[in-house]
Amino acid sequence: MTSADPTTEPPERDAGRPQTLFEDYPNCPRLPLPPVQSARDPDALASLRVKDVPVARWLVRAALRLTGFETFRTARPDAVEACLSRDDGSRPVTGPLFSAVLPLVDDPETVEPCVRAARLLRAVWDLHADIRAGRFEPDFHHGRPLESRGYLNLFGTRFVFDGSSFRVFKTGHTGRMVVASRCQQFAVDLCGPDERPSVERLTDTLRHVWESSATAGHATQDTLGTLSCAGQATQCDGFRRLLGDPSNRDLYELVKHSFVVVCLDLDATPQSYAESARVAFSGNCANRWFHASLQVVVFGNGKACLICNPDTGLSGNAMMRAGGEIHRRSIAAVPAGTGPEPASTSSIRPLTWNLAEVPFDRVRDDLSAVLDDQQATFDLPGVGRVNLRARGFSPVELFVVAVQLATFRLTGRVASISQFVTTARYRCGSMTTALVSTPEMEAFQTALETPSMNTGHLRGLFDAAVDSQKTACRAARSRVPLSAALALFRSSQTGARRRYVTGVLRRLIVLIRTLGLDDEGRGRDVVLSHPAIVPEVPMLGRPGVRLPYVRYFALHYQMLDDRTRLTVMPGPSWKISNADLAAALGSAVDVLLTRLDISYGRHRHV
Repeated sequence: MTSADPTTEPPERDAGRPQTLFEDYPNCPRLPLPPVQSARDPDALASLRVKDVPVARWLVRAALRLTGFETFRTARPDAVEACLSRDDGSRPVTGPLFSAVLPLVDDPETVEPCVRAARLLRAVWDLHADIRAGRFEPDFHHGRPLESRGYLNLFGTRFVFDGSSFRVFKTGHTGRMVVASRCQQFAVDLCGPDERPSVERLTDTLRHVWESSATAGHATQDTLGTLSCAGQATQCDGFRRLLGDPSNRDLYELVKHSFVVVCLDLDATPQSYAESARVAFSGNCANRWFHASLQVVVFGNGKACLICNPDTGLSGNAMMRAGGEIHRRSIAAVPAGTGPEPASTSSIRPLTWNLAEVPFDRVRDDLSAVLDDQQATFDLPGVGRVNLRARGFSPVELFVVAVQLATFRLTGRVASISQFVTTARYRCGSMTTALVSTPEMEAFQTALETPSMNTGHLRGLFDAAVDSQKTACRAARSRVPLSAALALFRSSQTGARRRYVTGVLRRLIVLIRTLGLDDEGRGRDVVLSHPAIVPEVPMLGRPGVRLPYVRYFALHYQMLDDRTRLTVMPGPSWKISNADLAAALGSAVDVLLTRLDISYGRHRHV
């Protein structure tokens, strides 16, 4: 049984959780802190985008001596850890631009959507209970434990507006979920702090919400969910106006103190994993809540996706494993009709927001500027780990070279390519980017455009390009770069000391620019991400959006045994279609294998 209860909720429990991005739990490994880059390291100035010349080195080192940075770097590991772990209140909140969607494989037992949603939600509660009880095996790589504390950010974690900016907030309230249905939001209280709702209870509740949403109000695109997709400035202005209304502030507290968000899109029936990912991510923004770290989206034919927000402390690899864990637990969830029932009934409260002051004209403009209606997900058959390794190639590095080649042939210039790499071997580690467009990559690219180049010499240049990529990724994984370390150092200071450090660093920047010693480089032309492969999660990506922080495009790609699956996110001014880019990438792999004198079977079609 469920019951609608529009009355005022009982007072909230205290948040009850440390407001850090890395929260301890039983049996989680205690890892070493990452080394912090010194200003004396050979490539330290590159991190600051400063020319590596003697006068620049002297100026930077002198400024850092004045601030006391070296003491912080070498003698204050407690301060370094605190800075790495905490949220500094300057998080970006721009809806789908910084989130990612994970379609889940179909449930072999049910396609009834409310049952599928209920089983997935029960799995979310079960995963949380296992982590809290110390039954969750941490991540490992080559036998070494990895930072796994970010998994707790899947639960009760979201961005909240504090009056001037957004910060990550974590609640200890485990009994409430927010349901988005037909562009309406409902706060549902299900159970006490030490309980988990049964599949039967969840199914009954979701059916009731779906039926109630048909008469809850007129569904338009001007919703709070749509506001969560706008640009940073628009969202700050919109939430400032929204929370000026006391009744909205009361509703906002309910949303803040919720465990999980589920989105019912039962009118939609996507037919493939790629289609379900696209519809879940960018096809119905009015029925989403992108401030949440985890959204469970379920369609009318039982297909389901998870949407995760990495800026709440979740890495791409953690998202992939979480998707697999949630799917497996959902299959094993107690069937409806056999689970224990809490004594109380669900309390369902429609969230009737006063949105009159929200600038939805700007929200719609922001959203239309980033949505993209092209096909975004493609397979490159034959470009797989098994056959590439059999031919003596390292698959990921070969693909990065193919991206460099395809981009050059499409644009006529050597692109600057960054690739996400994990830093989880260290405490508070998550993700960073490595610049893999090295001088060796450029030398190989130049040689490749010379038809008469000797194959043996070309293979030598290719091997050097591959080694340079690995070196760049290894360096990025092994330390906190100087630019990030300075930001951490500044955030560790308070009061007059912080003003002093800020003043010294600002004067350094002015002096560097005045002397023409700044080196902006080529910026981010291309950004690559290759998350872990998990059988229960066919892909990860951001289909249907354009990313304003890349000049050309970004790719999420996974190299499977027999193919590469990729999702394309073009930049705002990138004119080449996603399909043409995918074809160019397939052709680039063919060119590389042919020029490097490797026999390569059949012609492929994308």
